[in-house]
Amino acid sequence: RRARDLMNRVRQFMFNEARQNSHFEFRKMIEDSMEMLATEAERNGVAACICGPGGDVWVQAARLELQQVVLNLVLNGIQATAGMRDARVEVHWCTRPDGAVELRVEDNGPGLGADDRDTVFRPFVSSKSTGTGIGLAVVRRVAERHGGMVSVGESEMGGASFVLTLPISDAGEERVVG
Repeated sequence: RRARDLMNRVRQFMFNEARQNSHFEFRKMIEDSMEMLATEAERNGVAACICGPGGDVWVQAARLELQQVVLNLVLNGIQATAGMRDARVEVHWCTRPDGAVELRVEDNGPGLGADDRDTVFRPFVSSKSTGTGIGLAVVRRVAERHGGMVSVGESEMGGASFVLTLPISDAGEERVVG
């Protein structure tokens, strides 16, 4: 029954178009997410940091959904690098000249093979022996729900690099996502 309830909640999220938008500062959302994962990173010997521009970028979006994206991507990076010497996960974000905000999560772990890159966002597909294959499918769904996209590649640090791009538009002094 619990598994059925979980699947119903996942199904509702994946296929329900309604989202709960709010107005929030993008960097603060990232900082809050990283704070939630600080103990997990420390326990696994992983240095996790944020690298973003100064100044406020306010967005109108589903904060909890975007926070879940950060949690999923950073947790994957922590798990991929756990126990490695000098393990590192970095969260970069910036506004782009093309009218988008970009969130990039990189690690110095083993990275993903070409086959994994082709299937990594499919629901219930996981390269981890204990993975559910839901986390990255949720990341892709959140990107789509906000009119954005997510991609995976190789990090300059040698591991994986996940890039979430979301459209933004000017709203006075603010930047607004989706």
